[in-house]
Amino acid sequence: MRIKLNIDTQELQSKPATFDGRLRNRLCSADSIREVTPEQLIQAVQRGRSFTPAVMTGTTGDTWQAQQVICADIDNDTGKKDADGHKIRITDPLTPDRAREVMAQYGIDPYFMYYSFSNAAEWPKFRIVLILDAPITDPATANDLIARFTGIFNALYKGQTIEINGKKRPIKCADTTASDNARLYYGGKADSVFYVSGQTTRTELLQGLPVYDDEQPAERAETPAEAVKTQWEYKRTPAPQKGVYRPYNELQAQFEADKESFNLAAYVESTTSSRPVKRGRALFFNPCPICGHNDDFQVTGSVYHCHSASPDGGTGGSIIDYLMNKDGLDMGAACDKFKYDIMGYDREEWRQAYIADKYPDTPAENGEKRQTDTPAVQNTQDGQNVQAAQVEQPITAADASAYLSGGMFEKDIEYFKQYKDRKLGIHDDIDKYLTLYPGLAALGGASSLGKTTFAVNIIDKLLSKGETVLYFSLEQLPIEIITKSLARKLYEKDPFTPLTNVDIKNGATCEKLEQIKKEYAAEATRYQIIKGSFRTTAADIVQYVETYRREHGGESCKPIVIIDYLQLIAPPYGFKGGIREYTDENIKTLKDMQSRNGLFVIMISSFNRSSNLEPVSYESFKETSMIEFTCDYVWGLQLSILDAENDDFYTVTGTRGGRSQRPIDQQRKLVNAAQDETPKKVEFVSLKSRNGKQFYKAFFDYYPQYDCYLEDKGKGKVKGFTQYFGATPFDDDSDDIPTL
Repeated sequence: MRIKLNIDTQELQSKPATFDGRLRNRLCSADSIREVTPEQLIQAVQRGRSFTPAVMTGTTGDTWQAQQVICADIDNDTGKKDADGHKIRITDPLTPDRAREVMAQYGIDPYFMYYSFSNAAEWPKFRIVLILDAPITDPATANDLIARFTGIFNALYKGQTIEINGKKRPIKCADTTASDNARLYYGGKADSVFYVSGQTTRTELLQGLPVYDDEQPAERAETPAEAVKTQWEYKRTPAPQKGVYRPYNELQAQFEADKESFNLAAYVESTTSSRPVKRGRALFFNPCPICGHNDDFQVTGSVYHCHSASPDGGTGGSIIDYLMNKDGLDMGAACDKFKYDIMGYDREEWRQAYIADKYPDTPAENGEKRQTDTPAVQNTQDGQNVQAAQVEQPITAADASAYLSGGMFEKDIEYFKQYKDRKLGIHDDIDKYLTLYPGLAALGGASSLGKTTFAVNIIDKLLSKGETVLYFSLEQLPIEIITKSLARKLYEKDPFTPLTNVDIKNGATCEKLEQIKKEYAAEATRYQIIKGSFRTTAADIVQYVETYRREHGGESCKPIVIIDYLQLIAPPYGFKGGIREYTDENIKTLKDMQSRNGLFVIMISSFNRSSNLEPVSYESFKETSMIEFTCDYVWGLQLSILDAENDDFYTVTGTRGGRSQRPIDQQRKLVNAAQDETPKKVEFVSLKSRNGKQFYKAFFDYYPQYDCYLEDKGKGKVKGFTQYFGATPFDDDSDDIPTL
């Protein structure tokens, strides 16, 4: 038997002190969906891995897909805290033995039970896990079954109450919410699983359980949810007039004012499955969008409080604090999300204002005004006062003179000089013409030509020179990336008895490989492999890079960023255009990140299928026309047989000596033969460079089984077409391809 659910990739040794939004984002995603046996789920729990009983593609209830696991969370507390901030226990806690007795009365034998991290002898806390005989595909049915199952335990305390803060509340041993099917559960310790029956539960059995009706209904809102949403509607900031930028202190004051007046309740309701219930001046949202509990999350004006997200009294604060706790963001990323994604501030206006505030003597870019002074008032012909129109001024001779004589030019020269010796190090002919000045580079190639491998070869060379590298892999796993490096290093060290990348993945090793792993581990301290997904946006990449820089030296931190690959980056949130439009938008976002932070960024791109039989060109790049204009460097990888100067590939000599277009089927056979060669003959082509020679080539021998690109000393000459075609014309009726 196999079941589907979400299981975290990381292991916990204890319950986090505060609810970790990053964990929830990581766990509640399509990347964490696993199909496992029940025994594998038990092993995951014992290793401290969190899980969601349901299959979830996001963090909210509307992303629920299906469910075959039902859990009861026995906390044995009231869900409220005393004056010291400690959870208030119930007086007669439910024990595991008593829980099994209750289930036995209804013919239920759980698949397994385990203690939670905070279990104690005097205060038992445990979880009961049922595995159904078939998955549930309706979320309402899942919630009903969970409510019925947990209800048989809470019914033991029916009619019993406890007084908290002057109010009587019903006692319940099982922690429940209004949307239990969207909850996550922490795993336990290695010895946490204390009961395993291995028995599945029939869905019909749970459907026959009684409905627990001892809940005290909360005070309902005076208006329906839609009316509350309208009542609490928040407004986005209108975009400024293009090219007219306000002072930084004015923007900062607006930010603070918008934060203080922000309608947090409307935002929570419109972005989560939680719904408000009005109690006095506050709105309570169930379930809590941060911790998932009921009656824990309240909003008053622009301030929220979650009472049970941490043992020290919960979390609370403004929209910024909410974003930090719910989405797992740091302060800078939360502010950026509020400013640009929620309030719709103009990112360029903020950037220009920041530059003007920090570097007041720096000329504005493109002649745009960085701030708007109070417009002059003038009279129209009819005597009415109007504001004078703002005029964008181009750079003047005085500005240029100040730039040259005021020290800014020399400062910028010193900035660029620090990069004059920074090279890729992968080929002498590339290093002859390419210096890695800050800029955005596009590296394209046809499918299966080894673009990722080429990038990994570059990374290893950069690491050996002391560079820091952030590698965003949206497709391949870290093990695939690391084994590429190990196989290549081993092949370069010992080409006679190497292990292939497949050998290494299968566990093969040798003394030289073990030594290489130790040496590489020392270099890789400056190397991060960031595993993305098909939902990763350009904004996610920007956020990660800028957070990394803040945490590793700020302005002095200049990692080389590699993104693999462009066409897998998701569209911006809410974007309505097609793939070509949002791909171009993503390029602009990455270029903006690169230029603002002074980085060198390599963006890997796929090629169109039509490029499989054509030489590299700007038209080769898939789903975009922006690369040609926006990138500072444009490179392509192709089989050397496709070199534009190899006329014999593109034309054929007829029996009478004339030349004509070579049939496509012949070209395909030649390309397939070139793909099968070991080593593959691969050509690197530069199409654009804003800092150096624009068009140049470099030739490589590519060994796919060892993920190794080596410099082809023959400069491609070994690929002469007499070796491909021989001395006679290609026979149109022959299926034979000459040996390459």
